[in-house]
Amino acid sequence: MKIAVEPRRSRRIQRKAIHLIENENHLANKHPTSGNFVKNLRDLCVLRGELKFIINYFLAVPLLFAAPLASGAEFTELRPQQSGITFVSKQMGVPMEGSFRKFTARIAVDPARPETGTARIDIDLASIDTGSSEADEEVAGQKWFDTKNHPVASFISGSVKPSGQGRYTTSGKMTIKGKSLDINAPFTLKQNADTLVIDGMFLLKRLDYGIGTGIWSDTDTVADEVRIRFHFTLTK
Repeated sequence: MKIAVEPRRSRRIQRKAIHLIENENHLANKHPTSGNFVKNLRDLCVLRGELKFIINYFLAVPLLFAAPLASGAEFTELRPQQSGITFVSKQMGVPMEGSFRKFTARIAVDPARPETGTARIDIDLASIDTGSSEADEEVAGQKWFDTKNHPVASFISGSVKPSGQGRYTTSGKMTIKGKSLDINAPFTLKQNADTLVIDGMFLLKRLDYGIGTGIWSDTDTVADEVRIRFHFTLTK
């Protein structure tokens, strides 16, 4: 942003200030009815008004830079080491946590206009980490993710709507094992200096995507509902 300053007016005010300050003591000794005193007093008042304008003008300049980010200031670069996708499912009623070690996130968010944001998240299903290598191999198999035929799960955003107090909801399509279903994912935005942090979650039902077939379709053993959490750190 460039701020234009009137150089002629500034020099004129400077010269007038110097002249009046040099003659201030002389003015104070003049008779109150003196025509020169009245004229100089009037000039001094005008000068003070102009100086007040200049002072207020420059005091306002920092506020311009403290204003919210202008549109076009998108955050698009993911910091993988400061981001993650985790999940919680229940087995025999006991919450079990896990994560995905590999994913890509193509996100573009302008904090001044979050509703224009876009996102595509691709998850490498074979990178699942349940805390057990045996379980990891099992869920990669045909009855679960079938990663040989469907190696990637994807989410593509369609719209973003504010839900109040810095919260938003993105609606989009979640695709797993070739099946695409609508998903609503609430999230928050937090800007820290040069980074933008996105935190959110959504629920999905694994049986809607054919995850866990045969004996694993018993929801008393493995719950149908899975809670997905995401944490993304972005830079410009």
